[in-house]
Amino acid sequence: VSTQSTGDSNYLTMASAVAGTDPTIATIVSNAQQKFNAWTAAHTQHLSQLQAKVSNDTESSESKIRDLYKQEQQLLAQAKAAAICNGVNPDQLTEIDHKIAELNCKLQQNNAGSVGLEHKIAATEHKVTEAVEALKKYQKETEQYRLEKELGVMAYEKRLGLQFQRVEDDYLRVVFQQIDPRDPQKQFSVVVCVDSDDVYQIPEGSCQPHVPVLDTMLDELRATNDFPAFVRKLRARFVELAQVA
Repeated sequence: VSTQSTGDSNYLTMASAVAGTDPTIATIVSNAQQKFNAWTAAHTQHLSQLQAKVSNDTESSESKIRDLYKQEQQLLAQAKAAAICNGVNPDQLTEIDHKIAELNCKLQQNNAGSVGLEHKIAATEHKVTEAVEALKKYQKETEQYRLEKELGVMAYEKRLGLQFQRVEDDYLRVVFQQIDPRDPQKQFSVVVCVDSDDVYQIPEGSCQPHVPVLDTMLDELRATNDFPAFVRKLRARFVELAQVA
């Protein structure tokens, strides 16, 4: 602005020198000089106002910063005084702040670890679901086997006259019918149990009628643990006894 105003001022000075010889030019120059002076005064005032505003804003900002710093120092002093009043060492507060920061860090790590744990839980739940489904399938197959076994027992009872009767808690009475053609409903039976050593036992006198080779058959049963074979052989011996009789 100052460069432009200086140039304009020099121009008007030269124009005034020329205007001394011509009244019309003198009038034009005079008017131009007045306008230039007014423009210069207005811009000078505007610049002064801007400079004052910038100065005031700077002082205001610095004043706010100083006030905020004072407030911070006052709050720190109050916190320290409160800590001392309550018997707490300010250094302990700093240490506690550090511990809190460490705990926050560990918490973030635990949160990250919990995501992995959730995946493991989900995998375990999936395995449990598969195990439950497998168990249901096994139960269904077991139930089907039980029904088939019951049907087989019914077939034995109907065709061969074979029955299994529980005697007290630990004894099983095996009853045969359809043995003697002269009396199909006549019963031939034996009582069998398993002792505390898991050894088959036949109480004395429980086999009706008595089979002479019963002891040998019992030894074979103990050796093979094949109870169905024992039942088949015993029936054959009862058939022999019925035929002899």
